[in-house]
Amino acid sequence: MLNSIDFHYLTSFDDLGLNWSVLITVEDNINDIEIVNEDAFFVSTENSKIYKTTNIGFTFESKRIEEFWP
Repeated sequence: MLNSIDFHYLTSFDDLGLNWSVLITVEDNINDIEIVNEDAFFVSTENSKIYKTTNIGFTFESKRIEEFWP
């Protein structure tokens, strides 16, 4: 039996929505997006992963958060 993996995409456009481009693909549900400024934003997922970009989404760094707080 084959297992299917759902992928979730964060997309952007700069031409009133005529053309879309995928910024990042993740296997987890995206919980939140925090926009810092026009270049930098963070994306958090349901499995405690944080993605960060500082160049409008050209590249992303990720880190899994192992600590939990109430």
